[in-house]
Amino acid sequence: MSAVFNIERFWNLQKREFAMYWKQYLFIVCGIAAYYTIATVWESIDTGWLWNMLPPVYVAIIICSISFDKNLSDANSTFYFTLPVSTFERFLGLWIKYIVIIPLLVFGVSVCLDFISSLFVSTTHPVVKFSDWWDYHMLYAAQSVFLFGYACLKKRSFVKTLSLIAVFFIFIIIVSKVIISQFYPEVSYIRSSMDPISILSFNGYWIPEGDSSRFVATQATLLYDVAKYILAAIFPVGMWVLTYFKLRETEV
Repeated sequence: MSAVFNIERFWNLQKREFAMYWKQYLFIVCGIAAYYTIATVWESIDTGWLWNMLPPVYVAIIICSISFDKNLSDANSTFYFTLPVSTFERFLGLWIKYIVIIPLLVFGVSVCLDFISSLFVSTTHPVVKFSDWWDYHMLYAAQSVFLFGYACLKKRSFVKTLSLIAVFFIFIIIVSKVIISQFYPEVSYIRSSMDPISILSFNGYWIPEGDSSRFVATQATLLYDVAKYILAAIFPVGMWVLTYFKLRETEV
């Protein structure tokens, strides 16, 4: 047990985890298949609005599934923390499950369902995929928040994490409005009517001009670039590190 990582010990841990949680993978597969089938049937009798919800469903499963894992405060937590494995191996197993296995499972099931659907219907839908690496980064950034919430908030971590995210965005909106009103009084509103994403990017704003408004594009400054890369490091890498230390603290 003096070693931080031992491959044989880690492999035994993974076999134990799969034996305990294989039903979770089965539920994900069955849930996606059921939604896919319902969306296909519904499209044939009405509209395809359920299909438009398919990408958000995939993303929600990847981001939020950690919140529905067995809680660390349950009766089995003492046994879990006394397993003959290191904290790093515990965290690595959790990381691989939710960062690698479940995303691959979700997108793999979507590819299989699309292929099977093409055998029975003439019209198919494109496989859900992201356009560039930044989409994947945003996916894992959001997931890292729920991962940290799972380690820290324990009971009802899903609801608590969502509440904290909502409070954070409300805070950003309020602070941004105060800053703009105090230091940029000529600005009537920024792009997309002050939504949180526009506030964080601040890539354009509108100023009154007669009876209308004129849009002014802004260029990214060095300060914005630095802040952007700092946030990109905090989410998800920083949250993963905090989750590891939180698991280590709980174990101690």
